[in-house]
Amino acid sequence: MVLASTKVMDALKGIGLNLYERRIWVALLARGNSTAGELSEIANVPRSRAYDILESLVEKGFVLVQTTKPIRYVAIPPEEALERMKKRMEEKIKEMQQRIDDIKSSPVMRELKEIFNKGMKLISPEEITGAVRG
Repeated sequence: MVLASTKVMDALKGIGLNLYERRIWVALLARGNSTAGELSEIANVPRSRAYDILESLVEKGFVLVQTTKPIRYVAIPPEEALERMKKRMEEKIKEMQQRIDDIKSSPVMRELKEIFNKGMKLISPEEITGAVRG
């Protein structure tokens, strides 16, 4: 069952959703709320994978969990889901920038430079020039 155009699926791929995440989320958007079993059937995703895919979508801010019996999943509106993802990515970027700055000002950087300098002594100046040009 095709629920979304190739254009939509490609756009979701472009923001980092894998194939099963894209299929499950689009199926959930089309249903509003559903169980993992129902979604696996609609989205043509193996039932055994539906639970971990839904958990991934919960972590990414695309889905909410209703603690009913059976557990049901609720789609977060696309605008809100994308905004949540954007904020999460901005937080990750800040975290990675801090990690990079921490490495640059730590003994790790000195060790990396030492390893690099040892490696540079093993190659000729011609090889370096060629690498820079090409």
